[in-house]
Amino acid sequence: DGAEASALKTLLQAALSEVPTGGCVFVVGRSGPPAALARYRANDRLVVVDWDELQLTREEQDGIIALRGLQFDEGALETLYRRTQGWVVALAMLLSDRRALTDPGVLNPSPALAFDYFGEEIFRQLDTPTRDLLLSIAMLPQFSTALAQRLCPDVDVAALLDGLQPYAYLLIPMPTGDELFYQLHPLAREFLLRKAREVYSVADLRQARGRAAQLLLELGQVDAAAQLLMEGQDWPALKNLTLQHAEQLLSQGRGETLVRWV
Repeated sequence: DGAEASALKTLLQAALSEVPTGGCVFVVGRSGPPAALARYRANDRLVVVDWDELQLTREEQDGIIALRGLQFDEGALETLYRRTQGWVVALAMLLSDRRALTDPGVLNPSPALAFDYFGEEIFRQLDTPTRDLLLSIAMLPQFSTALAQRLCPDVDVAALLDGLQPYAYLLIPMPTGDELFYQLHPLAREFLLRKAREVYSVADLRQARGRAAQLLLELGQVDAAAQLLMEGQDWPALKNLTLQHAEQLLSQGRGETLVRWV
């Protein structure tokens, strides 16, 4: 609670003042240092190592895998990095979860240990509005704050996303022009989509997918919208979408896309 946090800050400030010259203290947390330690940062006595510096590069990931004596082909290594996005916890979970690896070193689509971690260590710790927001925006492959606000008009999306700063690895910034877009960490999105199927009724899930599909259509992301409608088995809406875009897709030589939709 607030009293405990205040006492901890006071204790930490007192302890740091006693560190001898040349000594080092490592503090691990999900949020930045409190304002009480501002003078240490101003005097270059406190350095913050944030997510950008902790995120593994592809080369570092491959080195960790080699040290563990595991062998993957190039395609598997790239898939692994795409799914973990350099998050060392996710990498460690996937490599240690035998349910997530087959004998040739191929990743299964649903790593149980990673899903357990998201459920117990992250999702369960969030308040209900934030959980509901994440379940909704997981329907979108990418989102901006404004787009998420349109999807969830009854909450303050900017404030809820700001509250996710301790979990910076969940939101991946995407360089897309003037407006800042994000995508959820791939493993987090997999977890949230599965969770949505558990907590929503069939009707509510179809409605949520329908709202997200409509927003995607307005952005011109027809393929993503169609995928959502297929997942929700909203066949009337998919039929209308197909009829609206069939001529354009055929003129672009994308007949295979139409076949997949129907």
